[in-house]
Amino acid sequence: MKTKVTQPTEKMLLCGKRVAECRKEMGYSQEQLIEEIIALPENNGKPRNEKQISYIESGSRTLSIEYAHLIAKVLHVNESYLLGESEYKTDSDHIKAVAQSTTNEDIACYALMEALGYKFINLKISQDGTKTSMHRRFKYLRINTDDTDEQILEKAHDAEPVRYYIIEDPEGRRAHINLDDLIRMEQAIRDYTIFQLEQPFKLIHRLEKMVKKTPNT
Repeated sequence: MKTKVTQPTEKMLLCGKRVAECRKEMGYSQEQLIEEIIALPENNGKPRNEKQISYIESGSRTLSIEYAHLIAKVLHVNESYLLGESEYKTDSDHIKAVAQSTTNEDIACYALMEALGYKFINLKISQDGTKTSMHRRFKYLRINTDDTDEQILEKAHDAEPVRYYIIEDPEGRRAHINLDDLIRMEQAIRDYTIFQLEQPFKLIHRLEKMVKKTPNT
């Protein structure tokens, strides 16, 4: 018999606070939010009531993935934000945060990649470091061999979208690269460049130490 794992109180309170915050920003009362949820095709005609939202917002009831999806659909926010798994309320918020963190080093890394013949089809860097033309796709689904068709469909439905870019190599082949991989690639380029640039300075330091140890003749 499986042990039921309950959600931490702090997480429940955070989810409730975010649901209430997003609902109020849209100008909905709890009753209006329920009406919009019931009207969604994804709700499949399930009965809902205002108390459910009230319990969730007060932090006395866990926000399920299914309910988060429906609420996010109505309020035009990311369900991962409502579930406390992300700090970005919308995809636009995430893009802005990434753009603001872009530095001259990032721009130099992209310029080097393109100089080597690797072209970003959907990645443009403006002079102020803003990245544009971001695309989306679904994460890789972890499907077990004993999953039923219904379970697979449910996993596909609940899969979080990830951000990715299209990169083209010198031979014209194209591949997808997601944001996390792109950041790791930039870091590897920076680390290797710094490593190579530091070599002559390390040699100078060694020579200076050798000269100091050598007695005057």
